[in-house]
Amino acid sequence: MFLSVILGVLVSGCKETKEEESHNGTDEVASCRAANEQIIFPSQMDLAGGWNRVSPSSTFNIWRVDSDGTNFVPITKNTHGQLTRIPNVSRSGKLISFYSFMNLNAQSSSPAALSANIWVVNRWGEKLQPVTRNDSVAGLGTFGSMIVSDTKIVFDSTTSLDGKWNGAPVTNNIWVSNIDGSERKPLTMNTLTSFRTVPAALSPAEDKIAILSTTDFSGDWDRTSYAALNVWVLDLLRPGKTVLTRNTLSGLDMRSARYFPDGKRIAVLTSSSLSGAWDGTPSPRLNIWIINSDGTGFNAITRFTKSNILSVEVSPKGDKILFHGTLPINGVDSAALPASNIWLMNADGTNLIPITRNTKSGFQSYAPMFSPDGTKIGFFSNTEFSGVWDGTKTSSSNLWVADISDLAKISLKPITQNSLTGLDSSSTLSFAWAPKIDCKKAKKVEVEVD
Repeated sequence: MFLSVILGVLVSGCKETKEEESHNGTDEVASCRAANEQIIFPSQMDLAGGWNRVSPSSTFNIWRVDSDGTNFVPITKNTHGQLTRIPNVSRSGKLISFYSFMNLNAQSSSPAALSANIWVVNRWGEKLQPVTRNDSVAGLGTFGSMIVSDTKIVFDSTTSLDGKWNGAPVTNNIWVSNIDGSERKPLTMNTLTSFRTVPAALSPAEDKIAILSTTDFSGDWDRTSYAALNVWVLDLLRPGKTVLTRNTLSGLDMRSARYFPDGKRIAVLTSSSLSGAWDGTPSPRLNIWIINSDGTGFNAITRFTKSNILSVEVSPKGDKILFHGTLPINGVDSAALPASNIWLMNADGTNLIPITRNTKSGFQSYAPMFSPDGTKIGFFSNTEFSGVWDGTKTSSSNLWVADISDLAKISLKPITQNSLTGLDSSSTLSFAWAPKIDCKKAKKVEVEVD
């Protein structure tokens, strides 16, 4: 299968996105404000725009771009080396969260804070505010965040469990607060540095969050820190937590977890024993498993022993799964490629389709995500802009979009086109899709309900 490649539109400078409708300046959460389908991503691009131009101090900022590759707009405008990454978009598409070392006064030229904080801004780059406020003590990291119903936010942080900013750091815990950082409380309460806990996925109903943690299965804090990360589900509406997986030994980590849209199943990336037994012999490679949200029915849908799977994402309809990994292009687990590619498959592990097809050492395509309607895939890659596989690697990781609305005619397009060494060269970048906001459609639904 040959993939047609559409060259992206070169941009000489950044200009404000042309939205579908004008707005009257009212609160966008309470009223409708139109927006195109967009991608929110971190980049070291110069704020004035143009490819291969690096921002002052190689500063990462958060950008937005329409999913067709037009209308690049920087949402943050830092110039003093304040690392700003890992954007997350609310389900409504109206709010964006991310972590940043910005100074709490939010002045772009201010020196960086000593610790990373979670920030929230609206889709249009307005009303920027910090959620957490650790800035004068090093080691108070806060990196992952998930917005809940445009009113609350879940995040991980090493903030002191008494909730005081700039206190003594503890190990990473999961917190929930109002969107402005008020009424914050820890959902996990380990303090010892041997414990590991990270957020994984928000449930479709936004009432629960899946996390990965080494917490003791009893649920007692600071009791036993297992050598393996397990999947837990925390209730956001009332006190409650449930452990779904039960490995305790090293090499058996759960690396990622994603909900299916029905909320009843979770896709998990793990090196758990292919026998299905807890604490069995670790699989030599990471594989994708499906587990029910009550902890039953843990089943592997891939059983690779030579090539690795490095991520997992579930489609909006729940019928497809995305991953990136080192599987040979023919889909046979005969050896690991020295390159990583993007793959699409059915939710039962059948019908593997390579979206990218690089085979040579050094090529990396990673961090795939479905668009909100499931017709596109976004990912980062250092593939040649022309789309020639195994061509000339770019020194930058660029944002690409694949149109999968017709699997017989998959097309790929580079959204960014940087090739400069030291510009977006990280292999750990992430981005988020922002859904189209159609005010005409929303108004029609509102009238029909009334």
